[in-house]
Amino acid sequence: MTETDFQAHVMRALNAPGRTTRFHRQNAGMFKSWDGRRPIHGAPKGASDLTGIAAPWGVRVELELKVAAPHTDEQKRWKRLIQRFGGIYVLARYDRAMSLEGNVAAVVAAVDVAIRDWGCER
Repeated sequence: MTETDFQAHVMRALNAPGRTTRFHRQNAGMFKSWDGRRPIHGAPKGASDLTGIAAPWGVRVELELKVAAPHTDEQKRWKRLIQRFGGIYVLARYDRAMSLEGNVAAVVAAVDVAIRDWGCER
């Protein structure tokens, strides 16, 4: 399982009809344009893999997904920034002992708990 594949499956689940969350992929760093002539600036280095919003509050939710790589210092700084500004940050790791479907369900549940807990604190 690649991290990219995991992200795609999780994003589909979080954007499913009837859910109160909407997420999209967030590329971090600098990239070349398709023709290679100009730089494209993505999100800041360390930004989460997926970013989204949750109803009914409109709160920002950042989701960092890991298959094998460690949680970097830049990603930890991003987590602190998001939380300091009142957003939600979730770090989820792929568990190779579980199926893809089980991993996706676990991430969706973790996001839902984080949103519920955030709303309860307001």
